[in-house]
Amino acid sequence: MNSKEYLDTYKKLDELTSKVVLYNAQICDSFPFLMPREYISDSPYITYDYSYTLYDKMPAPWRIAFGDEMFEHLAQQLKMNERINGYRIYDILEIDNRLQIIDNGLATDEWYEEILPKYQEKSRQIGLH
Repeated sequence: MNSKEYLDTYKKLDELTSKVVLYNAQICDSFPFLMPREYISDSPYITYDYSYTLYDKMPAPWRIAFGDEMFEHLAQQLKMNERINGYRIYDILEIDNRLQIIDNGLATDEWYEEILPKYQEKSRQIGLH
């Protein structure tokens, strides 16, 4: 690689990074529970730059198949129950080929108990392996 190729590549990378940051800022605006936060203080990390969100922890096949739908459904219910600003997701995992969400336990209502199993079943049907 010569200097010209390097600079062209760097410029493309910079453009892609800007798109990712803009997209992640939109995700955090729509779904504040996906913004990475300090566990104890519940504040966004001081160095947080929107280069990633907790949504990135969701395996790609699930994110493509139902991720947007699931988080829109969840956000809608949280807004209706006035919990959108207090609810936090700490981790998104795959356990035994099923979606698992580790959260702060704020959403324990009946509606929440219907949302998660629906998407856990979808994740099991899609699989990852």
